[in-house]
Amino acid sequence: MPNRTVLWVVPALGERARDTNLPEGLELRRVLRYGPPAQSKEPPMYYRITNVSFKPESRDAIFAQADNVRDQLAAIAGLSALHTVETGEGSMMLVAVYDSQANAEEGAKVAQQVLGTMAAHFTAMPTQSVGPVVWSL
Repeated sequence: MPNRTVLWVVPALGERARDTNLPEGLELRRVLRYGPPAQSKEPPMYYRITNVSFKPESRDAIFAQADNVRDQLAAIAGLSALHTVETGEGSMMLVAVYDSQANAEEGAKVAQQVLGTMAAHFTAMPTQSVGPVVWSL
């Protein structure tokens, strides 16, 4: 695939972006929407980010346990995504995306139970940050 330059366009309020005859190698990739979340047509999102420190030798066991409770996690009301990001040897970040604060709070109870079953693998108590999406791209 040849290298292409990507043009990101942010239209002025009330304008529409137009794909005019772009020079070769320039591609109109995406039009960004912007505005306060209250004006967005997308449902509100609420995130819970959990940082976990674990024994590096326990990595495979942790993921095996997570696979065993996959259906239980998938059944959490309002949970639209759950991602695990390995941030270094013996550390990971879990990113849970919910449709509301209420569902995030209920989902946290299930998450605590699941994490509790993995406690023997952890080197410290997991830490959590929670909050609504206030800006997105």
